Amino acid sequence: MIGSSGLPGSTLAGWTTTLSPDVLARALTSLPCPVLFHRAGIVLWANPAAAELFGADRPEDLLGRDTVDLVAPSDRAYSLRRQMDLFRQGWVEGAAEVALNRLDGGTVVVEVRGTLIDGGDGPVACLVGSDVTGRAKRAERLQWEATHDPLTRLLNRRGVLEALAGWLVEPPEPAAGFGVLLCDLDGFKEVNDTLGHGCGDRVLVEVAQRFEGLVRGGLVGRYGGDEFLLCAVACSKDDVERLAGRVARVRVALREGEGTVVGPSVGGVWCPSGRGDVERLLAEADRAMYRAKRQGLGWVVVELPGADA
Repeated sequence: MIGSSGLPGSTLAGWTTTLSPDVLARALTSLPCPVLFHRAGIVLWANPAAAELFGADRPEDLLGRDTVDLVAPSDRAYSLRRQMDLFRQGWVEGAAEVALNRLDGGTVVVEVRGTLIDGGDGPVACLVGSDVTGRAKRAERLQWEATHDPLTRLLNRRGVLEALAGWLVEPPEPAAGFGVLLCDLDGFKEVNDTLGHGCGDRVLVEVAQRFEGLVRGGLVGRYGGDEFLLCAVACSKDDVERLAGRVARVRVALREGEGTVVGPSVGGVWCPSGRGDVERLLAEADRAMYRAKRQGLGWVVVELPGADA
C-alpha cells in the first residue's frame, strides 16, 4: 500500500505504520538483491547490490543513466514495452528476463520485477532484480546441444530440419528460389573400418568446415552419419547446380591411408518459390543423390516446380 507520506506502508491488525525515508533507504540498501528506482527511464537511486550487478564501483555511478542504455540491444524493444506498460497502468504481470550491459563491457541476464510508487513529484518505477545468468547459460547450452552435432559443431538432423521448416513457413526472402542438397561421403565406411573412427572423425570435421565455406547465408547440417544437408536461399537453378558442383568436388586425402580419398555424391532439389514441403524436398534430394552415386555423376539437381502447391 501507499502511506500518507507517499512512502510504502504496512498494516497489521488495523495498526498503520509509515516508514520514514531514512529507515526505508537503510532497508533497501541492505537488501542482497539489486534494487533500482527510475523516473521516466532515468536512474534516481540504486543499492549496492545493483551497483555490483552492473559492475559499478558505487551506486552513485548509476545515477542519471538512461535505463535503455543499461539493457542489451537484443532486449531493448521488449524492455521499453514493459516500461511503458508499467507507467501507463501501474504494474506489469510477471517477471521479465532481460540481458543487461555491465559497465565493464560484460553482459548479465537478470529476472526483473517492477512496480510503480508515488514519488511526490510524479510516479517512480521500482525494479527488483535477480541474477539468473547461470540459469540462462545452462538453458542456452542445453538448447545448443539439442540442435547441434558436438563433433562438427554443425546443426544436427533436428536442428537443420527445424531451420528448413522455418524457411518454408517464413522464407528469408519471399518468392525467392531455394535449393536443398543432400550429400553422402563415398568411401567413408572403408575409412572407419580400416583406419579407425578417430580418422573418420577428422574427415567429418574437415568436410564440415569445407561445406560451411561453400554455403554463405544458408544452412549446413550433419544429417546423420556421413550425410550432410545444405540449404541455399535466393538462388536460381543454375546457382544450385554450381553449388552442387563445388560441393561434389570437395576431396579429403588421408595421410594414414595411402591413396585413400573421400568425397561426396550430391543430390539436389531446386524450388522456384519460397515455399515447399520438407518431406518431399528431402525425398527428391535423396533420390537424386543415389542416382548420382549409381551413375558416377558426382551430382544431380532436379527441379521441383510443384513444391509450393
